[in-house]
Amino acid sequence: MNRSCNLASYVGMVVALVIGGLTQPDWAACAEPVSKKPFDKPDFATVARPDPGKFKCLVVFGLYTHILRLDDAIAGWKHNGRNPPEFTWVNCPPDAVEAFPGSYDKLFAYNTIVLSDVNYKAIGNVGFEMLCDYVEQGGSLLVTGGPYALGNGEFEGSRFLQILPVNLSGPFDLKWAGKGKSWTLRPSADDMTLLAGLSFSQEPKVFWHHFVTPKKGAHVVLKAGDEPALVLGRYGAGKVAVLTLSPTGKGAAGEVPWWDWEGWSPLVKNLFSRLNDKQ
Repeated sequence: MNRSCNLASYVGMVVALVIGGLTQPDWAACAEPVSKKPFDKPDFATVARPDPGKFKCLVVFGLYTHILRLDDAIAGWKHNGRNPPEFTWVNCPPDAVEAFPGSYDKLFAYNTIVLSDVNYKAIGNVGFEMLCDYVEQGGSLLVTGGPYALGNGEFEGSRFLQILPVNLSGPFDLKWAGKGKSWTLRPSADDMTLLAGLSFSQEPKVFWHHFVTPKKGAHVVLKAGDEPALVLGRYGAGKVAVLTLSPTGKGAAGEVPWWDWEGWSPLVKNLFSRLNDKQ
């Protein structure tokens, strides 16, 4: 097994995680090369698409996803004003997802897929290849941060990197603001649709987030301090949103964590609308 890593970075990250209240030492390892398995793909013109009378959302969730309260945040929202979301929840430990759609027909039946704190190993090459095809053929994907996500997810060399609207900075891209410190979440673009109904008067705080670089043509909607926090882009006929924030850390007295911010629910609703509009 060919591995290379920076010992100082490794030690520094583990120490920061312990101090910051996030202890997950088993993920702090160097990535192994991606192992790709060939498989036959269908004629995508023949693959079933979402039922127009329903809105189905697959959430592949990790250790801290419950803090996001996605089902509560989107309560009352209806796709095209008609169809409330139907959630399928799939638990995703870092070594293997408990269940993932085993066919293109099952996967393509979802209007939106959420990967929350998910690494490469959990779903594997075939699963991620199917997911990339899903987006390319018109599906919508939301990727959120966490200790196993993005640069910590061992995606090096995988096609998944191509569909993201951001370039990852590599292992240990999940940064801690520091003891007693935080970044303030703020709008980065004048986006009347995504920012509709949002107020930033609470100055929502971010304690951990992934440092990424937006790709050319990507749309940065929110920033944490000066760094991208919500980035949207396209891949093929589909849409992808990346939320670089990790729902971890503890703020000072009087600070409002971004996941408890009053703008979180309208943001989730607006984001689901944007990912599923026809434009």
